[in-house]
Amino acid sequence: MAAGRHYCAAWRRKQPTDDRTLKSNMAAILTLLILGVCAEIAEASNCQPGSPPRNGLLSCRQDGSTLVCHATCNDCYMFPNKEKVMTSKCDVNTGRWEGASTFEDCAIESCSCSLLSSSSPDTTMTASTVYLNRSDIFGPELARLSATRGIWRPDIEDVAQYVQVNFKSLHKITGVVTKGDGHDAHVSLYRMLFSMDGVTWFPYTDTVKDKFFQGNSDSSHNHTVSLPCPHIALYVRINPLTWHHHIALHLDLLGCPYIKQTVKPANGALCEPMLPPKHGMTSCEKQGQTVVCTFTCQRGFMFETNKLKKPVAIKRTCDMSVGLYDYGPVPRCVERGQSVSSNANITGFCIESLEDCDELGNGDYQFCGDCHFFCTCSEHIYYVRACPAQLKFDSKSHLCDFYSSTCKRTGRHAMLQNKTD
Repeated sequence: MAAGRHYCAAWRRKQPTDDRTLKSNMAAILTLLILGVCAEIAEASNCQPGSPPRNGLLSCRQDGSTLVCHATCNDCYMFPNKEKVMTSKCDVNTGRWEGASTFEDCAIESCSCSLLSSSSPDTTMTASTVYLNRSDIFGPELARLSATRGIWRPDIEDVAQYVQVNFKSLHKITGVVTKGDGHDAHVSLYRMLFSMDGVTWFPYTDTVKDKFFQGNSDSSHNHTVSLPCPHIALYVRINPLTWHHHIALHLDLLGCPYIKQTVKPANGALCEPMLPPKHGMTSCEKQGQTVVCTFTCQRGFMFETNKLKKPVAIKRTCDMSVGLYDYGPVPRCVERGQSVSSNANITGFCIESLEDCDELGNGDYQFCGDCHFFCTCSEHIYYVRACPAQLKFDSKSHLCDFYSSTCKRTGRHAMLQNKTD
């Protein structure tokens, strides 16, 4: 291998002028190129990681001649060895892995995890009514206990009102946490209803049919109720029955995804993660029957097709039933050159690279590029993730929503200037 490199270098320094010698050397060089001897940097295609773990994330980036892949389990999950994060490395010159190239699926760690407090797109919230139709202040999404602004409040004060949680898959519900508005309004008694289709509902029942639950005694503290008889459902409603001053509710559901036996596609099709471009990284996760991979370039680089020269992310989605991605290869990452301002983040803070995560704690943060994406830092590992279609990430509520109060499509400096004018 070393001799081949010296031969290539010597040929570059002094190219022959004789046609016969030139043709002979060109044939030799072509042979060496085919063997990969003259390649200055090996391609990561020698290292193909397996599919991202179910209920987890997979992030890979090429660091010199090494492809480094981190797999992280979602909240409530862990690997069979009880770890939350697994790392494997592959030498791109030899294709040899240090550690497994395929990660095991993540298993449920406990069934008392918060189901509504994260920015995961697994849940949506709806309600019977919204006070003054002001969803930005009193909407159902603001019923989440993690919301940092607003609260759910219905437009009508009667026992027919409810806030509803819609899961994308079956969940086992083991408890409820409620809280008031922090001023003087809270729900003091409520009932729970469950549904598999969003049409037919049945009340929580253990030794008592249609059991009522004691809520909060003040508006400032969390009140937790554990369910002696966990219920499995796709939809859950909280129906306030009595309240202080007016109905005002923050809540969280405790539990875990309900694991049932899944059937592998008949044709055995699988979606292998697309490898990151040089100077780039990719984060992949399973969402239902698809694998979604998000690509970004490292700090100082941009996609060669990026005419705006702004930090951007590219998304590719693979249908697991056929094993095909919706679009072709990802463009190369090239040097960005002159720095440019990104989309505005009116909180004055966003992240766009692994280095940013090194200074932060675990959590979800605004991505400096497109508002449709957000960044997750987990144990100093960096993932760029996509919100569901047409939604934007809000770093105050830590949710994907139709409107973001922390990200707008305008220059950051112009936005900050407008705030001070």
